[in-house]
Amino acid sequence: MTERRGLIMWGASGQARVLCELVMGQDYDPVAFVDRTVSEPPVTGAAMLRDASELADWMRRDPRSSGAAGTLAIGWVSDARLALGRMLEDLGVELVTLVHDTAWIARNATLERGCQVLAHARICAGVQVGANVIVNTGASVDHDTIVGEGSHIAPGATIAGEVVVGRNVFVGMGSIILPRIRIGDGAMIGAGALVTRNVANGATVIGMPARARDVQSNNG
Repeated sequence: MTERRGLIMWGASGQARVLCELVMGQDYDPVAFVDRTVSEPPVTGAAMLRDASELADWMRRDPRSSGAAGTLAIGWVSDARLALGRMLEDLGVELVTLVHDTAWIARNATLERGCQVLAHARICAGVQVGANVIVNTGASVDHDTIVGEGSHIAPGATIAGEVVVGRNVFVGMGSIILPRIRIGDGAMIGAGALVTRNVANGATVIGMPARARDVQSNNG
């Protein structure tokens, strides 16, 4: 019988609960959660820690930390999320890719460290997925698409072939990105949007077809 590996999760709310279900029956046991907003861990008996300092102290004294892997159990997208991943690696925690049993990944697709591929997601031929990307429940990424590090493809989103998704992009629930579109770094695609043309760095687009959100303030 294969010995199960400890898993440290940064985050202890919704995404963490999803990941706890994902690893059931796989080779990981959640042993510690880090989250200053949550008082009780999602898994009975796991350590509940507030910050990096408490995590480092726990790793020095708790034998469950020996050889433990890590994952970012937080769904929001920003440079801070990737910085947390680097912090875990600096503590000697290996970021591992977690794939739900019902997900499908093409044999020639590539996923870098720390990715999460959730239930019924599909990653097709030739896709390249950067580090710490979330491909959420039922999302689809078609052939030869590139997804930059730290991005989050929300549930039910569909990305067509030969799309380039930048770094730290959020692709909203149920949205559709047509073939050969380029999505700039830090962009946000609204839920249900239909993206028919390139999206600039940092832009937020909504609607069908998607257009840049009007950010002018309404003073009445």
